Amino acid sequence: MVLVYFIFIFLNGRWEWLSYYLRFLLLIVFVIAAYKSFIKAKSLPLYPPKTFKKYLELGISAFVVMLFIASLKGYFFTGSSIDLSFPLKNGV
Repeated sequence: MVLVYFIFIFLNGRWEWLSYYLRFLLLIVFVIAAYKSFIKAKSLPLYPPKTFKKYLELGISAFVVMLFIASLKGYFFTGSSIDLSFPLKNGV
């Protein structure tokens, strides 16, 4: 879930406010956090018991992932572009 959020921020974030290259620092921070989380989670059971709360979390996560995939639709537009003219042609 966090990976999906980081990808969304990486692709759609307003990086021109701070720095376009700062987003790569965010990627490095994510990799470090994921590694530390993986090391810490090694001792947890592989399949914890399923409860209603776990199914609800899974459903919410699936919904958020579907929203993320829908937000990527604009990156793959294959139609032709529309040529627009400047509305203030003579500066008025």
